[in-house]
Amino acid sequence: MRYHKRDREAKNLENQIQALEKQNAELENKATNAENQRKHLEKENNRLRADISALERQLANARKELEKETLQRVDLENRVQSLKEDLAFKTQVHQQELAETKKKTVIEREEIDAGVREEYEARLQEQLQDLREIQEEQLREVKLEYESMYERRFGDMQSALDRSMTSSDSSREDLRVTKKKISELTSEVDKLRSQVTAYESRIRDLEDQLAREQDENAERLAAKDLELGELRQLLNDQMQEYSDLLDVKIKLDNEIMAYRKLLEVEEERLNLSQTSMSSSSPGSTPVGRSKKRKRVALSEEVEEFSSESASSGFATSSSASGNVQISETDPEGKFVKIENKSGDDIAVGGWQLKHTAGDQETTYKFHRNLLLRAGETCTVWSSGVGQTHNPPNDLVMKGSRWFTDDEMKTILINSDGNEVASRDMKKTIQRTSSSFRSSGYDDLESRRRSKEERCSIM
Repeated sequence: MRYHKRDREAKNLENQIQALEKQNAELENKATNAENQRKHLEKENNRLRADISALERQLANARKELEKETLQRVDLENRVQSLKEDLAFKTQVHQQELAETKKKTVIEREEIDAGVREEYEARLQEQLQDLREIQEEQLREVKLEYESMYERRFGDMQSALDRSMTSSDSSREDLRVTKKKISELTSEVDKLRSQVTAYESRIRDLEDQLAREQDENAERLAAKDLELGELRQLLNDQMQEYSDLLDVKIKLDNEIMAYRKLLEVEEERLNLSQTSMSSSSPGSTPVGRSKKRKRVALSEEVEEFSSESASSGFATSSSASGNVQISETDPEGKFVKIENKSGDDIAVGGWQLKHTAGDQETTYKFHRNLLLRAGETCTVWSSGVGQTHNPPNDLVMKGSRWFTDDEMKTILINSDGNEVASRDMKKTIQRTSSSFRSSGYDDLESRRRSKEERCSIM
């Protein structure tokens, strides 16, 4: 008892150890998943830091561009100032030249006549006015050009500065949103871990249930396959037995018809011979004597009898308007065969075979890419006859078969809906006759009795 108790305790401890190991494995898996999630978040954080660094670099570049543009603005202002000073200097020079010219004009005016002096002064004033207008126009154009250049460059620098400030603000906002998203993702990860644990237990239960159902379905399918095989074997046995009985029936019918014909011929001949003997003998002849004479007469002459036997077959007629014709139709409905009689390949894609047997009809449509080679045949088999599908020469229908009847007709229709070939089959009964000679009445009687006995046995 002590050992059994120790064994039970050992088994319980082993079960506890296995449960703890299983729990430890699950915790390790959870720790691994948490570590992977942490690494993923660290990678995301590093990526965001890299983005922040890139944005800071862009901000620094924008500031450098702003400083550069500021220097260019100062340079342009200095150039404008220098141009203004240059313009003032040139104006002063022109004024000095004008003063000198005036002095020269005064001296010349004192020297020349009053009328010439007035004309000269007028011309001088006109020229001076033109020169002054030209200088003012040039000065105004230069001033406008530098002002527009200054305003344009200043606007560009201001827009670049605005863009830099906007990108910096958006980067800070993205960083804040990212931190918030990281915290949300952390809480969501914890929630998903609990859901994953519940789903894993549910998945294990469903997998066990699925395995049980698959085993049950496999057993049912095996039983159904076995039952189906037995039914097919039984059906084949019954079909074979029916075929054998049908062959025996046909043979018996043929023999019965032949024996019946022999009996009719024999009775007719016996009646004719009795009538001729009775007409030639006198009325007082005894009965035994007449019978003796009949036997003698029948033994002296040689009799000839004929027998007929019947057999069934199919009378066939076919026609074709082109090089493709229906070469053969199986009377048992196993296949229909078409043949290309030309020396060129013919595309029969989209063509149809329509077979009519009594009130039943079967239609088969060829594949759109089927090509019938020169001089070759294509056989379309019924399903379930054991033939392998091997295009383009052997085609097996899916779930269809060629029906059979005493009268059957098969036509081939091309892709335009025109009939290109046909084949008619009609069942006929052929009778064959045979004759034999008999040399006596006793022999004929014995044969007739033996045949009647055989007919009664059958």
